[in-house]
Amino acid sequence: LNPDYIKTYNNRGIIYGELGQYQRAIEIFNTVIRQQPDYAYAYYNRGFAYARLDQHEKAIDDFDRAISLKSDYMKAYYNRGIAYAKLGRYQQAIKDFQTVIRMRPDDENARQALRLALEKQRRE
Repeated sequence: LNPDYIKTYNNRGIIYGELGQYQRAIEIFNTVIRQQPDYAYAYYNRGFAYARLDQHEKAIDDFDRAISLKSDYMKAYYNRGIAYAKLGRYQQAIKDFQTVIRMRPDDENARQALRLALEKQRRE
């Protein structure tokens, strides 16, 4: 894989994901990561595909890696929060949603996700 085409190949994985072919998308993101292990977007996209397959622990691992490479990666925090919530780990989800809101106070999706996570945490 030509390093000049990493973004193009990553986009190919996104397209497979949009078509619901998550396993094929993951294979493409794996190739991108092998070629460029510091490419945060490939980890994020692979994590998103794992989440769609209900493999939330793997998704969290990839979102963690994306955040470690790009500390202001708001979408990675948001989607990691969603994955935590799906696993019932509400405190961690709340922390991620609060991080997104600090980065973008007008993010209504994060505000709604935070409200839901707080409500579910209170019920436990």
